[in-house]
Amino acid sequence: MAGLVISDRILGRDLGASLRNRFKRSLEEEFTECDGRILPIRSEFTSLTITP
Repeated sequence: MAGLVISDRILGRDLGASLRNRFKRSLEEEFTECDGRILPIRSEFTSLTITP
């Protein structure tokens, strides 16, 4: 997402705005634990996670 925001600024576009809410919702639903920790890696096959 950060790369898209930077690209938008350089090229004068606003594509990141259309994806921002979807990205935030997916991050919260799929990569955040109940206590608020972000999980950088989650295996869809095994559901194993790696916590920093």
